[in-house]
Amino acid sequence: MCIVVFSLATVPPSAAAANSQNTSNNTPLRTVRPKGSAWPVLMATLVLVTVLLTENFMVWVVSATFEAGQRSDTAPPPLQDNGRMVIRALTSGLTKYEVVGLRRLWNVQGALLACLGTSFVLAEIFERRQLYSLGLRGVLTMTAARTLRTISFLATVLPSQNNYCYSQHYPYPPPTEWKEWIWVGIIPASNGGCNDLIISGHATVTSTLACISASISNDPIFCVALWTMVVLDYMVEIYEGFHYSVDMWLGLVLVCLLWRVLGFVEPSLPTLRSPSAVDKSKKDLELDDASNKESTTAKFSGFASNKFLSRKATVTIYFSPTLVAFLQLVLLPDWTCNILVVVYAATTAILYLGFALPNKDPAKAAFIQHVAQHVLYSLLFMTLGMYL
Repeated sequence: MCIVVFSLATVPPSAAAANSQNTSNNTPLRTVRPKGSAWPVLMATLVLVTVLLTENFMVWVVSATFEAGQRSDTAPPPLQDNGRMVIRALTSGLTKYEVVGLRRLWNVQGALLACLGTSFVLAEIFERRQLYSLGLRGVLTMTAARTLRTISFLATVLPSQNNYCYSQHYPYPPPTEWKEWIWVGIIPASNGGCNDLIISGHATVTSTLACISASISNDPIFCVALWTMVVLDYMVEIYEGFHYSVDMWLGLVLVCLLWRVLGFVEPSLPTLRSPSAVDKSKKDLELDDASNKESTTAKFSGFASNKFLSRKATVTIYFSPTLVAFLQLVLLPDWTCNILVVVYAATTAILYLGFALPNKDPAKAAFIQHVAQHVLYSLLFMTLGMYL
């Protein structure tokens, strides 16, 4: 529901409404054009979807071809994890139920998603950052991290910490019919795979979300609190034996390094630590205060002033993809998720390439691009809900 409300609140105003508002304020007429280009984000998202689907299939390939790990009596013993030993020593006074209860109490995933949503609001409505470039940086970071992850666990197969992992995730013995064998790999491995998948996919997702949220905020206390929650979440993940400690550590470090390396995709921002930059920022805020208020008002009035569709039709268009994504998480079987991921990615590409780019009406192109952006939000919601 929050995704729908956010998208409806940021529908671009029609050209007629924008020009009417400018005329009343005695300002020159202007056309409404999409702010920023969605083309790089779209291409990066398609690449990310391809990487994730490939990774999901390769998880099955590793499990199906490592015959020793398919039976509990032949599975090799787990590796010695010094990190896990230290964490268990620190929590020796607590039961496993209490440790897991603490993780649920912190609800790190929910906090990260809330921070991500707030980051989008700051970037889109209050123009703290350019939304498309911020999204592009995050998508490229995730794509690079998951690509390196897939290469890593394909290169070296490590024994699982749970000898019964294969029987809990996959059919035994593996199907001999090639169609059935491929079908098992298509089903989303939402509960993870076997034969320790270095690096942790959970760590790549949560670290990317933390990097996006921390980059929006200039408050060091918030950043410390955010990363502390992430580290505590990783400690519980290690405690439960879902991953070796090296998986979580490398996932965090690798994502942070990739995030830094990919900083060039965003426009350069003035550093607030420089006194001259602070003075310049204050002057810019004073000069642009009126225009920013008008811009924010225009964004919120876009839904009411949409000249292309009725309000009912607009709500239906924005509500439908989010509703389907929600149903996938709570009602539909897991195997439909990857199909919907492909459908959503293809829909976004068709909307942007087939309708937004060729359209000669800037206002209509902006509206179609915004709908494509909302489909990407719904895709993000569904993907995170399934795999996080």
